Parts: sequence; structure tokens; C-alpha cells
Amino acid sequence: MMNMGYPRLCAFYKDKQCIEYLDTHLTNVAIISANIVSKSLHGKIYEEMDKLALISGLLHDIGKAMNLYQKEPGKGFSGHELVSAIIAYNIIVNKCIDIEEKSFLPIIYAILVHHQAQDPLPWRVSNLGDRLSNIDNNKLFPDLLDKLLLNLLEKFGLKVFSEKCIRKAIESSEATLLNNIHVIPRRHSYVRKTGLNKEYMDIVAGIEKMFPLYNEVLDSLEGEEYITMLHILRILSGILMISDKYVSVICRGDREKALSNPYYISIEKMINTICKEEKLICN
Repeated sequence: MMNMGYPRLCAFYKDKQCIEYLDTHLTNVAIISANIVSKSLHGKIYEEMDKLALISGLLHDIGKAMNLYQKEPGKGFSGHELVSAIIAYNIIVNKCIDIEEKSFLPIIYAILVHHQAQDPLPWRVSNLGDRLSNIDNNKLFPDLLDKLLLNLLEKFGLKVFSEKCIRKAIESSEATLLNNIHVIPRRHSYVRKTGLNKEYMDIVAGIEKMFPLYNEVLDSLEGEEYITMLHILRILSGILMISDKYVSVICRGDREKALSNPYYISIEKMINTICKEEKLICN
């Protein structure tokens, strides 16, 4: 299905039927995330954070656009946060959008861990390696994904320097994934365990290699600047988790059932207060 010149991709399937479109989900999460920052966080260190929250929301699930997710609806989206972070990383470090150099740190961190409350990342990507190794060509993403990204970013007034740059970022993301299949755990070789064992840490090290500038820039920070960055990483990741949970569970899901849980009651109350003037589209 096409919409406004870009593919209408799915963010969530139920019984193999799409019940939420990807552009709708990304838009809702971006609106909520940016509003939480702008309307509830005050102080110098938060001055640019609404922009980071907006970008994080727009890109946090963009990895779900990958062909293997879209063409195999019954198999779910396991590992999509890693794919999303790789795309976001390539868009930012290649300077496709107007953003400060160090700002990619909290965006990438927030995207990578936005499902951390469910399982740590190495466990969540436990079947992605299998699925990638079984593809029959090197084209991981659909045609016109660059159009979808361009539409989402410009819709919220984010300056995109060129569509060609976005397309190149997608190609670089394909190369990163295909060249690093060996560091993504397979279900047949990865045994889920509690605690930090050697195998777990090896997988973490492999994932870190996909983001070479991340640790380099983080390690270059010192003193108060380093502490401030850690604070922003944690705050932004928490905001993205809350926004995504609201859209996924309350907005899209069984609201009545969700609101039997005090956690979701508090989330809905906060979002209704902060975003009362925003028009969210619930599928």
C-alpha cells in the first residue's frame, strides 16, 4: 500500500493483519516524547532535549521497515531496535540532518534500550541473526524508505540536507547489518542465561562495533560534561519507553485491560495532561 509517495508499512500485526501503520506509530511516539520534555523538564541541560526526543521518537522503530519483518508478519519484529539504531546512527553521523555532533549519543542509546524493560538487547535480537543469514538477496529495506524518512523528518520541521544522504544512510545500514551477521546471536547457538556471562559480553562487544563513533565520543567527555551526558542518556531513554508503551499498550491495545495496571493508569494520566492539545491517532 502506498501513501503520499512512500510505502505504508506496518508497525504491529495481530493475526497476521496490520492493525497499526509504522508512520502513525512513529508520529505518535515522537509527539508524546517531545511534549514530555518541553512541558515537564526545565533547566539549561534540557534546552535542546525536545529535539532529541522528537528525533528518537521518529526513528525508534524505523527498523521495522526491514523487508523480512514486513514480509513475515507471523514472526514478529525481534531485534528491530538494533536495526533502528543503526539507521539513526548512519543518518546522524553522515550529517543528513541538522543536529549537534554529540547529540547522537542519547538518541542511539534511547533507541537501543527502548525495550530494555522486557529483555536486555542481546536477548531481544536472539533470532535476528538467523533471519538475516537466511535472506536470498542483499536488499534489506523496501524501495522509497528514504521518502518515508524524509516525510517524517520534514513533517516536524527538521532540516534534512539531502534526500540522497538519507538514501546513502539506508545503504550503509544494509552493509552494517550484512557485514555483522556473525556478531548477532543465533537462536541455535545462544543460550539465554541470567547474569553477565562471557557469551553475553561478547555479544555486547559485537553490537558496540556497529557504532564505532559512539564510545569514541562518549570516552572523549570528561568531568561534568560526562556526568551530564549520562543523565541525558537515562532521561531520554525513559521518556521514549513511556511514550512507546502508551502508544503500543493504551492507544493501540486493549485500553480497558491495560488500565487495570497502576503503571498504565499513571502513564495515561501523565500523557493526557501533557498532550491534551495534541491529536494522536489511535488505530
